[in-house]
Amino acid sequence: MASKRTRIGILVPSNTALEPLTTAILTLLPNVTAHLCRFPQKIAEVVQLLAHANVDIIGWSGTSSEWLVFAADEELCKMITDATGIPATTSVLKLNKALRKFGISKMGLVMPYVDDVREAIIENRKAIGIDANAERHLERPDNVNFADLGSETSDSMALSTFCTNLTAVQYAQRWERQ
Repeated sequence: MASKRTRIGILVPSNTALEPLTTAILTLLPNVTAHLCRFPQKIAEVVQLLAHANVDIIGWSGTSSEWLVFAADEELCKMITDATGIPATTSVLKLNKALRKFGISKMGLVMPYVDDVREAIIENRKAIGIDANAERHLERPDNVNFADLGSETSDSMALSTFCTNLTAVQYAQRWERQ
């Protein structure tokens, strides 16, 4: 009897780095498939499209609640589950859960963002007991081009990257060795 396949429905922001990375990571997991959908349109319609794939969970891979409010992701998850009956989560909520689970109270971030976004992230982290003052940022306003920044930009900055359109995870093992 074949193993049950786990299907993950993933809502992605309109960027170009996240989708190929997600696919590459999931190729390492047997019997797991990703069903991705960008959502510049009405989210209620998009989650219904993901539900058609009989996904086991729907996740939002964006990081916008980092500089907005974390409650925005909680509301988004509730809306998705109410609309589809499928459990939902976000990358930020899962990160927050992992930080609590491992007792982490400080984190360093590498971000491409401008000052007001960076400051909001640091304040939101502070509100949940995380010191994120150890950071480096690029002061870039051009979200579409974040994915074009390569390792030559990130190598000297890497602590923990934070932006779904910043190509970085591909370099994590090398940075850890260094």
